[in-house]
Amino acid sequence: MDRVENNSEQSERIALSLGDADRAQASYDQPMESGPPKPIVGWIAVGTGLLSVFVSFMFIPFAFAFSVASFFVGQGRWGMAGLVLTVLGVVTSATVVAMLGLGALFALFGMPI
Repeated sequence: MDRVENNSEQSERIALSLGDADRAQASYDQPMESGPPKPIVGWIAVGTGLLSVFVSFMFIPFAFAFSVASFFVGQGRWGMAGLVLTVLGVVTSATVVAMLGLGALFALFGMPI
């Protein structure tokens, strides 16, 4: 029992720091500096837009949703890029074009799908 009490007394006397104790205390009191917010929603919009163009039409709804969300967050440029990629994904996907009935419109103007 004495040994446990002795260890607790030693742990109270040990200063836990990796460097200068005053500097550690000063950095603890100050808030962390951060740069401008990163446009993560816009990145996701552009990423899913690229996936909708090159991988699968399944990413088109996600690209559209994240593009609209990035406009609400204030990342308009990323949102516009995501919307452009979403439209490209719709136009280049034969499945989505057929589902939307745009195949008849393309055939009317003689545009290949």
